[in-house]
Amino acid sequence: MRKASIIFIVFLLSSSQKIFGQIDNIVSDNDLENFIIQEFNYSSFYLFKKDSADNSQYWFKGDFNHDGINDIFVYGIGESKARKQNLTYPELFFIIGGKKLNIVDIPIWYFKNIFNYSLINLKMIEYENRNYISLDYRKFHGKELIEANTDTIFIQYDELMKFSKNPSYNEISSIDFKTTTCYGSCPVFELHINSKRNAIYNGIKYVNKIGEQRMIADQTDWNYIESILKNMRVQELDSSYWVNWTDSQTGYLIVNFEDGSKKRIEDYGLQGNLGLYFLFNFLFKLANFNNNLD
Repeated sequence: MRKASIIFIVFLLSSSQKIFGQIDNIVSDNDLENFIIQEFNYSSFYLFKKDSADNSQYWFKGDFNHDGINDIFVYGIGESKARKQNLTYPELFFIIGGKKLNIVDIPIWYFKNIFNYSLINLKMIEYENRNYISLDYRKFHGKELIEANTDTIFIQYDELMKFSKNPSYNEISSIDFKTTTCYGSCPVFELHINSKRNAIYNGIKYVNKIGEQRMIADQTDWNYIESILKNMRVQELDSSYWVNWTDSQTGYLIVNFEDGSKKRIEDYGLQGNLGLYFLFNFLFKLANFNNNLD
């Protein structure tokens, strides 16, 4: 029995080392492209290039969820039926290393929808011995430059997180979020979650569950909500955001602080900034019961 146990342990260690080593052994563009094709069932995949003369780097290897294991950040174009990707649009995603490889997608639409945002520079940065990805992008109205933006991101609690060197320290007691209808089948719901993880969900229209339900949120879900709000310094954000097209959905967010103050945000289009976009996508997943609302 002891011999069998030793063999099993050796098998687990060798399997883990094989997976970890796959990422560690990626050193070239071709290595990465072949790795993605083989591991994630792509029929084709290649790194993004603006043109044949573009020598910019569009992938980086580092520890982006800060667990001591290498991950990869990728900007590329591929075709995969399993991931419902085609060669029409590029992809941004993290490949998270570990015993089981995991992809965390960054919605490319955020950089395309608002006045034709365009990514112009990607780079890996280090802060206090931790790795992050810095995204430079531009907002245009026609050919007129409206705003230059830089956001720094990483992975926390297996979700996309906006990074700040100076997060807010205001303690949050609860949040309230609700959505409106749109011209189509946008999910309409209300969601309240407090720091004790008590959650009240009310599904109204185009959601998996209709009606009011009281639940307990998973601790990591509340931790994520609290962390991204503090990294955004939410109390300093504008109170109103909007996109320049019609028939979109509005989200209403209220952040309640322990000192009794509140921050209200109305966001027509649900993409006022990258941090809000990440948060709203996460709350939609909670409302669809894809995360842990027990």
